[in-house]
Amino acid sequence: MRKRISRLGPLGAILAGCAALLLPIASQGQENFATIPGPSFPLKDSVKKKLRDFTSPKDYDAAVQDLLLETLKLLPEGQDQNFKAPNFACIIHVVTWKTKGFGVERESWYVYQPKGWNWKKMTGTRIYGKPRIGFLAIHDKVPGLKESLSDVKEKLKSASKTIDGEGFVEYDRQTLTKVDEKTGKSEEVVYPSLAVERAYSQMSYRVDVSKKIPAPLTNLLSLLNFAAQSAAAERVAEVERLTLWSGKIIDIPYLPSDLVFRLFSSDGLGNTTEMSKQTYDDEGRYHWDVSIAFPVNQLKQTEFVADDGKVQAREVNRQRILGALNLFPVPVDTKNPEFSWIPHGILGLELSSRPLDRILVGAGFRLKRIDFFGGYMWTRVRVTKTSTLDDSGNPVVSNPEPAASTDGKWVVGFNIPIKSALDALKGDKKKADANQKKEPKKDSSTETKNGSGGS
Repeated sequence: MRKRISRLGPLGAILAGCAALLLPIASQGQENFATIPGPSFPLKDSVKKKLRDFTSPKDYDAAVQDLLLETLKLLPEGQDQNFKAPNFACIIHVVTWKTKGFGVERESWYVYQPKGWNWKKMTGTRIYGKPRIGFLAIHDKVPGLKESLSDVKEKLKSASKTIDGEGFVEYDRQTLTKVDEKTGKSEEVVYPSLAVERAYSQMSYRVDVSKKIPAPLTNLLSLLNFAAQSAAAERVAEVERLTLWSGKIIDIPYLPSDLVFRLFSSDGLGNTTEMSKQTYDDEGRYHWDVSIAFPVNQLKQTEFVADDGKVQAREVNRQRILGALNLFPVPVDTKNPEFSWIPHGILGLELSSRPLDRILVGAGFRLKRIDFFGGYMWTRVRVTKTSTLDDSGNPVVSNPEPAASTDGKWVVGFNIPIKSALDALKGDKKKADANQKKEPKKDSSTETKNGSGGS
């Protein structure tokens, strides 16, 4: 780090010092978790139809809202939750179990937000910095009984049939409360007793929440670093296939964070098997970010050199990159940039030992993975100290106090995210190294022979 600070000069030292102060605060490695019991509430037939609708790119929004009102809204912690609030998001896990043997036939993970959402985001893994999220698990084709074991045994007894009670786990009658949002009246929603095969009853979810460094700070650090389970139980009586649900409203203790959802199955002997896993990125949008700016027109930095007592102008062509600070009037996603005609401010400095030698102030427009910018560039004009010899052979300094001025011009260029720019630069270096290895080695004996023949 010291080597990088010395290269970037005083400004780099200040930036690196700020990053060093922010990094311990942002990366304390805090972790938290929540547990959610496996599905035990039977899903109503009328609600099952919503499953087909919300997996459609056209009808998912209204279908998800109806689904949440018939599930999470019935939970005690969900009664006061507004599912249409912009700061709310919900993770939905839909599992279909195999009809033969124990295992997952298919599954889907969805992330839903009520505003500014689309189908691509619905099947993505971003949550955008939500402090509170819902989780809904729906398991379809779970082998079980729609009645209590005692009722089933009584019916089977008259038909001279039996059922292995040890292979099932019974869920007692459950009651939740539904509150009408308009009138405020409440009514009980009764779920009758049922039983499921033991292997399917020992399910649970675990949500791990891990704090992480904000994306713009990660980019700033990169910029500084660049410049420097078992089979199903045997059945005697035929069972039915149930659709069950469970859920929970989860408060996220810190942002940004990574959320890891895991579905576990237990054999009842302390052994667990992970059946499914999905990770979500709960990080919001920001008003700022850093990047690397590439001016596309050839930039000229003028230097004056004193030679033999005469001051002469010398132009040095340099295509140098700039470190840029981007300021957005509307918060943006710094990880997955989207097209926007809303201009944003850009402040650029040269990535060298003299960062203030070139200063860029301009505006940019976001074009997906790359920004186009235009602005004004100030370039510092220096006079270099030189010396000559007098008649006695003693050095004489031509310009003991160098003068400095600024030269400005309009420039345009491209503004590229840190990761993309670093990957491109690394690729160029690898390509150059590869080309260097391909160059044929010179034959020293041939050179010697040709040299001697010429003499």
